[in-house]
Parts: sequence; structure tokens; C-alpha cells
Amino acid sequence: MLGCQIITGKARWGPSLLLYGEFPYIPLHWEWTERVLACFGQCLRDCSLYQVVYASLYSYSRDTHVLYAFCESWCPTTNTLHTLSGELSISLWDLHHLVGLPIYGHIYDETIPSSQIFSCRDKQGQRVILSSCGFLFTAFKCLEKAHSHNKRVTTKTWVDFWCKQRLVHYPPTRSRR
Repeated sequence: MLGCQIITGKARWGPSLLLYGEFPYIPLHWEWTERVLACFGQCLRDCSLYQVVYASLYSYSRDTHVLYAFCESWCPTTNTLHTLSGELSISLWDLHHLVGLPIYGHIYDETIPSSQIFSCRDKQGQRVILSSCGFLFTAFKCLEKAHSHNKRVTTKTWVDFWCKQRLVHYPPTRSRR
């Protein structure tokens, strides 16, 4: 457990084990999300993702210390929490009720394309990629080249590229603790 490693000095909270407790505000993210919900709402409902995208419109306050305590008490070997009351676990039934995950079958089988889609070839042996994926890959490659000094494409970069709307939503006030 991480808690035991922290006590023995083998691990510590710091840059390698950093948890962020506050909501990261990204300008235009909410505007872009509202537009996606308006334009593709029925498609998102059909694949049961509407509520997930809709939930990203809200900021949730989190207590970093509670997250630290959870991580320190979690045993990855047994997938249980070690507490003063003993070992505790979250059952599949709990997950089903808490977050709506299905108990059987694939979680995202409607939305994640199989790897075969990316390895398909036409009659001439040329790779074939869905046109929508091609556009996304091209956009990502252009952003990656334009932001090579960062060595990565951030969520902010991606939203800035796709969202051409006027900023309406401003950063929420930070929680006081």
C-alpha cells in the first residue's frame, strides 16, 4: 500500500505523486461542450454518452486530503481499502448503482472503434482510415507541429483549435476551506 511506503520513506507525496484537488478551468471548454451537446445530442443519447458529456459542464469541489487518504489506504494487490474497520471493497453492484457502469458486457463497445478499423487495407494494400478519424489525426498532427515547444497537445490547445465561439463562461470561484 502507498500509505506503508510513505511511512517507511520509500515514497512521498510530491511531483511524482501529485494530485490536483481543484477544478482546472479551460477557457471555451464549456462553450464548446454546450455546442457539442446541442449539435450531437441525439447521437450522444443513442450511444449513452450524453450524461457523461453533460456532467463535464459542472465543477466539482474535491478535498485533496481525502484523495490522498484514499490512495494511501488502497491496496492494489487485493483492490481493497484498508481502514480501521478492516478491509473494504467496492462491488460490481456498487459500481453499477454509483456510476451506471454495466455489470456484464463491454462498457464502451458503442463508442470505441476496434483496432481492426485502424489496420484495414483496401484492395491495393493501402491503409484505410475512417474519414472522421483522418480529420482528427490531421488536426492533431498540425497542432502537435505548431506546439512542438510544449512537446504535447493539451486540452486547452485542442479546445482553442475547434471552438470558434465567444467566451461566455468565466472561471468559477474557488472553494474556501
